[in-house]
Amino acid sequence: TPNPCELILTTPPVHYNAKPDFRVLGHMLTELPNVLKKEKKGGACFCVCQRYVPLESVAQYYQTTKTIDLKIHAKNDRFCVWKIVCKAKSDS
Repeated sequence: TPNPCELILTTPPVHYNAKPDFRVLGHMLTELPNVLKKEKKGGACFCVCQRYVPLESVAQYYQTTKTIDLKIHAKNDRFCVWKIVCKAKSDS
């Protein structure tokens, strides 16, 4: 990416025809290392999802756990805000 992003804020769609569908979320996690800044103080993606969305499981299914780190940044009874950053090459 010629101009990698420092910050991404997103609420990705997790439904298709009123049924849970995490393909868009999985694709987003897969592509984050291609669009986020990777320097020492790299970019971050903040992803807001309802609490039932299994973000960690989606990351494992799409085999992104070697390239990204994700943790809950904030949450309430209904939503989680996940902070996602790219791992440095030596971390993976």
